Amino acid sequence: MAAFTSLLTNQSELNLDDIFALAFKLHRDAQGGVGSGVDIAASVYGGFLEFSPAGNSEALPTVHSLACPRDLHILPIFTGESAGTIDLVQQVYSFRDTEPKEYERLLEGLRELAAEGGTRFQSGDSQAFLRTVMDYSQGLEALGDASNAPIISAVHRQAKDAVSNLGGTYKISGAGGGDFGLAFFAEQDLFETAKS
Repeated sequence: MAAFTSLLTNQSELNLDDIFALAFKLHRDAQGGVGSGVDIAASVYGGFLEFSPAGNSEALPTVHSLACPRDLHILPIFTGESAGTIDLVQQVYSFRDTEPKEYERLLEGLRELAAEGGTRFQSGDSQAFLRTVMDYSQGLEALGDASNAPIISAVHRQAKDAVSNLGGTYKISGAGGGDFGLAFFAEQDLFETAKS
């Protein structure tokens, strides 16, 4: 998007906020309004981000850069399986439409944990952040179970067990069902695992 915009406007320096706004709109249009756009924000801004979707699907999310705690190590893991975000999200939306109170209860818990995780990440408290990641992962699993959507697929469960055996914490990245997960390790946990 940046290259295309630069070519059309003949400008070498571009405003990343403008690039994000355009890419986000095109992403939403291409996916029929489904998907948060966090992957678009990551592509535009890079680094570690706090991403807060707007209440209105047409409005731009807020995006803030964060500094990673010094003792936290993050490893992206490709599961070897692709996932269809649109189909997965539609299953969750179907649950939302049939069980709105339970859906809102589960989503509110995830929202609270996401905010808590951002605060703990920003404060540099890796151990507290990892506990929040674990709680968030369990919340996603509960949402998947309630909506009958394979958010935490079998391959994600295998990755979670492998990471846990190494002293780390694992969660899916994105909508789940496949694709990527993230393994989180605090240096203290890595040293303890290395000793044993």
